[in-house]
Amino acid sequence: MTPYEYFDLAQGSVSNVIALLSLGIAILSGYVVVAYLVGAKLTSTQVVMLNLNYTIWWLFLLASTGNSIANGLTWGKAASTLGEPVVFVPQAMYLHYCIGMMLLITSLWFMWSVRHTKTD
Repeated sequence: MTPYEYFDLAQGSVSNVIALLSLGIAILSGYVVVAYLVGAKLTSTQVVMLNLNYTIWWLFLLASTGNSIANGLTWGKAASTLGEPVVFVPQAMYLHYCIGMMLLITSLWFMWSVRHTKTD
């Protein structure tokens, strides 16, 4: 394959990352809005099911995005071995996982804090 074809594959992976991140932001925003508006009114069963579904989707998106980042790095590295200069950020995948887990835990904590408000 030519460097152009490897770059094209890498760019396709980057496009997937951007699409998956956008979907993740939409799901996160929807969850936080639901938590804020009706979190205190939900039954315990509803909260458990909502949190379970949200966590499963979030972890799936996190893994899918991480896989796309890894693919993009692989294809970019293949292009660089053919003499084309490529800027690598191999820590991007680990940073992505850290930020994603932090957002998951923070949003679940937000739901918990809405449901367990302190009264004076």
